[in-house]
Amino acid sequence: MTTATEPSSSSPPATPSASSPPARRGRWRRRILLFLVVGLMGAAVVAWVLFQWTARATLARAIAEADRLDPGWRLADLMAARRPVAAETNSASRVLEAAKGIPDGWPESAERPSGPVKLPSIVDDDAADGTSTEAPEPWLKWTEVADALLKTPPNVALGPDVSKVADRLLKPVEGSVAACRSLAGAGDGRYAFSPGEVAMAQINPQVDAPRKASRLLALDSARLAAAGKIDEALTSARGIIAVARSIGDEPVEMSQLFRLHQRRAALAAIHRALGQGEASDAALAAVQDDLAREGEHELLLCAMRAQRAAYFDTLGKMADGAYTRYAEGDFAPAGPGDSDAGRARANPVSQVLYMRAFGLYNQGLALSILNQSVEGAKARPFDPGWGEHWGAHERMLEEPGYLRRRMGAVAYTVLPLNNTWIWMTYDLKARMAATRVLLAAERHRRAVGRWPATIEALVPKYLPEIPRGPYSDAPMRLVVRDDGIVAYAVGIKGQDNGGKLETDHANFPRLDVGERLWNPDLRHRPAPAPAPADPSAPASSRR
Repeated sequence: MTTATEPSSSSPPATPSASSPPARRGRWRRRILLFLVVGLMGAAVVAWVLFQWTARATLARAIAEADRLDPGWRLADLMAARRPVAAETNSASRVLEAAKGIPDGWPESAERPSGPVKLPSIVDDDAADGTSTEAPEPWLKWTEVADALLKTPPNVALGPDVSKVADRLLKPVEGSVAACRSLAGAGDGRYAFSPGEVAMAQINPQVDAPRKASRLLALDSARLAAAGKIDEALTSARGIIAVARSIGDEPVEMSQLFRLHQRRAALAAIHRALGQGEASDAALAAVQDDLAREGEHELLLCAMRAQRAAYFDTLGKMADGAYTRYAEGDFAPAGPGDSDAGRARANPVSQVLYMRAFGLYNQGLALSILNQSVEGAKARPFDPGWGEHWGAHERMLEEPGYLRRRMGAVAYTVLPLNNTWIWMTYDLKARMAATRVLLAAERHRRAVGRWPATIEALVPKYLPEIPRGPYSDAPMRLVVRDDGIVAYAVGIKGQDNGGKLETDHANFPRLDVGERLWNPDLRHRPAPAPAPADPSAPASSRR
C-alpha cells in the first residue's frame, strides 16, 4: 500500500525544461563566434607573416640584382668612387670665387627699375604710348629675359627692351663679369658635399653660386653678341660650359639636372653668338674642344645612379622609422614636434606590426624599378632591350591589383617616370654634336669661302671624326640649304627627314635632332617692329 506522498510508479516522466534548447543554441553560437575570431586572427597572422616575408624577399631580390648588375651602387659607394680633382685645377673653387661679388638674390633683386614702369614684353620697342614725351624705362623680369634669349631666333637681334634690361641687370655685377669670363676652358670641378638627412630631396646648397655665374654669363654673352663682339660672346658661352663642368660627377640627381640645364644655356649662347656675326677660327676651335670635353660626361647614367641611391637610402630610413610623414612625399625626420599621428607611425609597435615591412617592400620595389633605369642609361636607344629597361615603371603602373598598389603606395607615388630626363639628355647630346659639326663647317667656310659639300670634307682638319647620333649608330649628317647649313642626327624612329628639325626638346623626337647655322648675310637680322598701339584701347594697356 502506498502513501499519498509517494509518487505512483505509473506516473508519466517529467518533461524537459523549456529553456534547454536555447541554451544549447547559445553554446553553439559562442563556439562559432570563437572559431571565427580564432580563424580571423589566424588569417591575420598568416597575412602578416606573408607580408613580412614578401617585403624582405622583394628587397633581397632587388639588392642582389643591383649588386650583380652595377656593383658599388649605394650612396656611400658613389661618394667614395668620385673622381679626385686637384685643388689647383678645381673649377668649382674658381666658380665660387668668381661668384663672390654677385649679391644674393641677383638677378631678381635688380629687376624693378627706379623710374617709370612699363608692362613687360619680350621683343618690343620702347616707343612712348602718347601720354609722355619720353619713353618709359622697360621692366622685364629675369625669367622674361631668359625666355627671350631662348625663343628669339639666334640670327635675329633682341628687342631694345631686352637689351636695356640686360644692361640694367648686369650693372650691379659688372665687377664680377671679368672673373666669370675667365672660367672659359676650365676643367672638371668638385664641390664640397655630404648627403643630407633626406637624400631623395638633396640639393647641394653651393649650387647657388654656379647658378648666378651662369646667368651672368648668359646675359654677358647676349650683350656682347648684340654689339658684334662675337669672339668675346663665345668666351662667355664657354664660361657656361665651365660652370656645367664644375658640377663634376656629384651623385645628386638635382646637381646633374642643373648641369643638364647649363648645357642648354651654353648652346643657346653659342648659337646666338654665331647668329649675330662671324668669329675667328681660334674662337670657334676653342668652343669645339669645350663641347667635346663636356660631351664625354655620361650625365644620364650619373643622374640615374644618384637617383637610385638616394631613393634607396630615403626609403630605408623610412622603413627604420626615421621619418614620420611619407604619404605625400614629405619625408620629415621624427621628432618631438611631430603630431600624435606622426609619432604613432614611428613607434615600436607600429614598426613591428606593419611599418617596417611596408617600408622594406617599397624600398625593394623602388630599387627593382630604378635598377632598370640605370641599365637603360647604360644602353643606347638602338640596343636590344633599351625600351624594356625604361618601361619598367610604366609597366608597374599598369599592373592591376588593389592590394599590390596599397603595399607599394610610396613607390607608386614618388618614383619619377624619367621621360623628360631621357629625351632632354639625348636631345642635348645630339645638339651638342651637331654644334661641333657646324663650328667645323664655319671654320671650313671661312677658310675656303663656301660651305663643305659633305660632312666627310671636315675630317680630319676640322673634326677628328664624324660624331654619331644618340638614337642610331649612324654618323651625323650635313645638308646645305640656300639660307645656310644644318647638321643633324635622325630621330628615334630612324627616319631621315632631310634636316627637318624637332622643336620640342623635352619629349619624344618625331623629327631629326640637330642645329642650323645661317649664311653670313642672314645673320644679325633686325628685331621685328612692334605692333602699332590700338588707339581704342585704354591708356593703361597701351605699350
